[in-house]
Amino acid sequence: MEVSALQQMLSRFRQLQEDLQRQVNSVTVEASAGGGMVNVKMNGQKQIVDVKIPGLF
Repeated sequence: MEVSALQQMLSRFRQLQEDLQRQVNSVTVEASAGGGMVNVKMNGQKQIVDVKIPGLF
């Protein structure tokens, strides 16, 4: 394989990685437990962005 072909392939892989990272960052996941007594929301980077415990506050 030529060096230029390898460079093009690497460039495409980097672009794909950046696209996938943007998609992951835009994901939001919500879950509840205890029959809805606790609700947690996380982003694609596994960071908790919201916690709700009804009746506590």
